[in-house]
Amino acid sequence: MKQIILWSHPRSVSTAFERCIRTLRNGQVFHEPFAVPFYFGPDKQTDDYLRERPDYVPEATYQSVAEEISARFPGKEFVFVKEMAVSTQNHFEVFLQDEMKDFQHTFLVRNPEKSLRSLYRTGYFDPGLAGIKELYDMYEFVKNHLDPSPLVIDSDDLLHFPDEVMRMFCAAVGIGYQENMMRWTPGPVEGWDRPLCQGWHDDVMVSSGLRRRTEFNSKSVVGVLPQKVLDAIKENMSYYEAISRHRTSPDSKTL
Repeated sequence: MKQIILWSHPRSVSTAFERCIRTLRNGQVFHEPFAVPFYFGPDKQTDDYLRERPDYVPEATYQSVAEEISARFPGKEFVFVKEMAVSTQNHFEVFLQDEMKDFQHTFLVRNPEKSLRSLYRTGYFDPGLAGIKELYDMYEFVKNHLDPSPLVIDSDDLLHFPDEVMRMFCAAVGIGYQENMMRWTPGPVEGWDRPLCQGWHDDVMVSSGLRRRTEFNSKSVVGVLPQKVLDAIKENMSYYEAISRHRTSPDSKTL
């Protein structure tokens, strides 16, 4: 059984990517499972006020999540985990354990001018949620300890050539591509109804697919966004560039 992790950061189009994978009925999909120990477990790396939330799970650990996602699932041909790298910071060692050794690690990164502009437009902007530096740290960890050349996808390629990128991804990880992967029926998605997820995935849930974008806004955001957002963009740009330079783009013959 194929085991795949897609590492990403907030506002990187990763949820739409996951929704494409969910159209394949022969896979077991996990949506950000390490967010539970990150926010609520005994190894939590967040503030105590989260203990008051309804999704507080004090017994959740990084080890228990690793065991959950590495289990065998009868009738399934692959496991796909979509996760934010920030949720596993300081706990990368769990991926060196025997039960995790067969996972293929892949990466999705987005230019911070776009991801942080999108984050700002949600109405809640915290520079600590950028997540690109943590994605870079995970990329370096994987490259040095698990796979010297992990697959990297840039969100611009995904948005510009969704069919071609998804076909490329499926071939790289060994799961069957289907022509209708980028189309779905709008509505709720299992695992996206947790209180922690509320408000973050609404656009994908009301959408009916991931469609090719034919135009990109190349205008500079300087002077348009608050200084704190511009500062965060500058701070994360070098990490984005360090990852994106290793991206695999669709074969030019397919474009």
